[in-house]
Amino acid sequence: KSEPSRIGSPFAVRLIFPLSMAAEQRVRIVASHVEAAADVAPRKICVVTGGSSGIGAAVCVEFAANGYEVVCVARRPCPLASAKSVLADLSSVDTAQASAEEVAQFLGEQAQVCLVHCASSYPSDAAQTPDVLGLQSALQLNVVAPSVLTARLLRHMAAGSSVIFVGSTLSEKAVAGKFSYCVAKHAMVGLMRATTQDLLRSGVHTVLVCPGITDTPMVREAIRGQETAFEGFASDLQGRMVTSQEVASIIADVARQPILNGTILHCNNGQRER
Repeated sequence: KSEPSRIGSPFAVRLIFPLSMAAEQRVRIVASHVEAAADVAPRKICVVTGGSSGIGAAVCVEFAANGYEVVCVARRPCPLASAKSVLADLSSVDTAQASAEEVAQFLGEQAQVCLVHCASSYPSDAAQTPDVLGLQSALQLNVVAPSVLTARLLRHMAAGSSVIFVGSTLSEKAVAGKFSYCVAKHAMVGLMRATTQDLLRSGVHTVLVCPGITDTPMVREAIRGQETAFEGFASDLQGRMVTSQEVASIIADVARQPILNGTILHCNNGQRER
């Protein structure tokens, strides 16, 4: 017979009457194993969609440098050699669900997870002539796929985990000629806020990080042939283009700050109001 000791470890035992030496040794071994399990920190894992280039790739590097295991969900392998690459085209609901299952298996029962929704597209269209397929793709990548992955992975996310959505300055503003992109990035505001309310006090916090114009391969492709004019525009608007590394650093900081739960955080070097 034994009862918890009132001093020392909460797992220590005080024997009421003598046990055999073998039994006493077993009690001590069990107690030491329980104490050791209590001291084991959960795995730290960063799951990044769109982690094969641009901001997503920078996020992979940033979190790896901070001691996280990294999982990249993208159409192409992650350039970070140590990352686990889950190859998936998130513009398909079925593929998003399948990739979520694969990532869930990697996470195991519980882990401290930072889930970063970076995957996006950059359509150019207008209200008068919307690119319907482009709009569907933008909403799938920015709203539907994040919803699918978040829902599936939440059960594996221990207290201290976070869900970070990567929006844009155009999550709260709009410009002509970026109809579908503005719609999708505005929708991310509602997605983040609704997720925050559903997860309130769960130990998992959510933030929408909104970079300004960022120097990424996706943006460079969109401005091909107009680089000089666009760089002049960016310089006048916000001083310079933001770097992917700067945004990744902000995301890593936000992941460690549950006090920011439900926040829309702009990082654009300060933009000139127009």
